[in-house]
Amino acid sequence: MTTTHTSTTPPHTANIDSSSTTATDFGLTYEQEACLKKQLMKIVVQKELENYIHDTSSISSTLFLSFLKQQLMIFPLLDSREKAREKLEELIQTLPQLLSVTQKATKHDIQDNKIRVFVVSFFNLAIRTTKERQHDMRLLEKNFNPDTEADVLEITDPQEKYRKTTALNTGAKLSHLAHSIFNEMEKDDGVSNFFKMMRNAQSLDQLSPLYQSAITLWGRLIAIAYEKKYSDANKVKMLKRMHVLTPTHAIKALLKMADPLTLLQGLIKLLFAKPFGTHNLVQKWAEVASEMKRTKTRLAEAHVRAHNDIKWIEYRSLKALLDWFHKHANETVLSFQEEVFDENNEDHQYQALLPADQLMNTIRQSNALTAKEYEMLPHFPQDVALLREILLLEIRLKEKHEFVELLGTPKIIEIMKEVIPIFYGPFSAFFCKSDISHQFEEMVHSTRDFVKASKEAANLPIEERVAVYEQLARRDQGDTFTFLHNATLNDDGGIEHSIQWYVNFLQFVHSRPALDIQSLMIPLSEQQRSALSQELDATIAYWKLAKEGRAQTHAPMLQIVPLLVPGFCELMKGRLDFHKSQSFQQGAQATKQ
Repeated sequence: MTTTHTSTTPPHTANIDSSSTTATDFGLTYEQEACLKKQLMKIVVQKELENYIHDTSSISSTLFLSFLKQQLMIFPLLDSREKAREKLEELIQTLPQLLSVTQKATKHDIQDNKIRVFVVSFFNLAIRTTKERQHDMRLLEKNFNPDTEADVLEITDPQEKYRKTTALNTGAKLSHLAHSIFNEMEKDDGVSNFFKMMRNAQSLDQLSPLYQSAITLWGRLIAIAYEKKYSDANKVKMLKRMHVLTPTHAIKALLKMADPLTLLQGLIKLLFAKPFGTHNLVQKWAEVASEMKRTKTRLAEAHVRAHNDIKWIEYRSLKALLDWFHKHANETVLSFQEEVFDENNEDHQYQALLPADQLMNTIRQSNALTAKEYEMLPHFPQDVALLREILLLEIRLKEKHEFVELLGTPKIIEIMKEVIPIFYGPFSAFFCKSDISHQFEEMVHSTRDFVKASKEAANLPIEERVAVYEQLARRDQGDTFTFLHNATLNDDGGIEHSIQWYVNFLQFVHSRPALDIQSLMIPLSEQQRSALSQELDATIAYWKLAKEGRAQTHAPMLQIVPLLVPGFCELMKGRLDFHKSQSFQQGAQATKQ
């Protein structure tokens, strides 16, 4: 083991003295360090979420979740501390049920649900290892060349290579500007000066050149992301359906109301009313988001194939089996494993979650087939695969139905009616004075234009497709600026204090020395360190394949990484004591004032 001196000064806290900081070095690369930190965070957060779902009171003994809860309770935008605490506590008690049903409907298990992804992403960006911080500083160098990056050199698809190169190059430039913007924010009255600029400027062109350049680059990044996502025709169809379902005129009429409370009550009534039959608008949106119609279509097609192809089973037996699948699908427990789901074939990876022996036991349990028919099953693998597909589709459909129905239960509706106003209250001052109805109408028109542009740009070269999306993003940025300009004009201090709080939080995080993640390897033997390096390399390789949609197997099993979890938790505890920091005290004082 060697101990090397490394600079841990982040780009926007150059005044912090890191001369006494040393980092343990067992030879892990930047990618390996980043992977190790993220994997440890995923393991810890996953366990915290599992415990929380089974026992909501366990959140107080967690590391990451309790930190986020504490910050939410004292966030400056909350209208009433006591009321917020009461209602948010109620939501926290109900959230496990929402998580449990939502994770199934959105085809992700507890290991990959959106909350875990958010929590890990939040802390992954905020807390940097030694080599991550060195990498962050390198991105600020003016001679950064994305074409020499390993990630780019490994890409063979020309379109994906263009996306990656453009995104890296744009991101590097944006990081450089973000560094300058944050330095401005950190100055005395930095946030106040930003608000003055927003109040005085009448358009994007009147902002300082620094902000204009950053907004342009941000629009380009958005355009690249849009181009990749909406190259898929199914995604464009989904966006179009959401647009058609939205009652634009009714919402616009509500937004023109002068009384914010009446406005909010009207919107909530509209969202949770049931003019569509048995489902409210939120449930209708959920049906679209979960692609319920697509699953129903695939299930119907599979039923037709089964009756046409499986001729050796008596019609009566086959019908009884399929009916049993429909009635008892929710009783079949799948063996969830962490994996990346193919968004274009949402049920394909589910095949691995229902092993052949479990399928055979399920069919036997149905008592639908005769003994002879059951014995013949193994001799018809194609028919067995089709029956598995039908059962899995029935499970998916039940999961989606549960998700949609939950959003229409009185308890959930009541909580939403109570919780939403807590966050809405601070905006009421400027909500009346800002032309919100116009902003909403522009957003709807933008969605319509986006669907149209996606179809027209489908056959253009990738450079031209990105340019089309960038033009749309630029137009939307103008509308967003108008809204933010009005917001700053009518802000009573809540928004400004919230931004100040966030600046203080970033100062707190980045004023700490870089996370010496390799120090966790000290107790390991040489053999374990070598095995750890191999595990990290295998995981990194899998992530890259999964991102490109080429992963053919599950994520590699981790054996050494979990051994480091206790030490990692100890390493993190002191870094999350934000409440006792000077930055937090200053932010809290500013909020009170």
